[in-house]
Amino acid sequence: MCVLIRSKPLLMKRLLPFFSDGNALISRMATQQQLDAGKDWTQGVHQESHTKLEYEYRMVCSAHYYGKDCDTLCRPRDDQFGHYTCGFNGEKVCLDGYQKDPSNPEGDYCTKGIYLENIIFVVVVDLERKID
Repeated sequence: MCVLIRSKPLLMKRLLPFFSDGNALISRMATQQQLDAGKDWTQGVHQESHTKLEYEYRMVCSAHYYGKDCDTLCRPRDDQFGHYTCGFNGEKVCLDGYQKDPSNPEGDYCTKGIYLENIIFVVVVDLERKID
């Protein structure tokens, strides 16, 4: 990740009037840090003799990616290749009527239909008879 922060030219002219075009390098920094994805912000400070920059940053996963490293992909689907939604951590959650095949837990994405046995369906029909 690379972040570049620039000051607005008007502010630069006010702070450093001896620069005619308002562009000047005030400070430069580089940092490297292990960062997990999440909602929490990390604070940082970069200070030199005449400058101080306080900043906050965080890592957020792109859509359909989960986990602290954003390395778990889960895209909900309901088609011939699978019938599932995604849980909070990116685990595949089968839709009603589907289950994972226990003989192939890694390669199956809720493609096995659940057949209901010994269920009685009661249908109530209300017919109104029209008499002339």
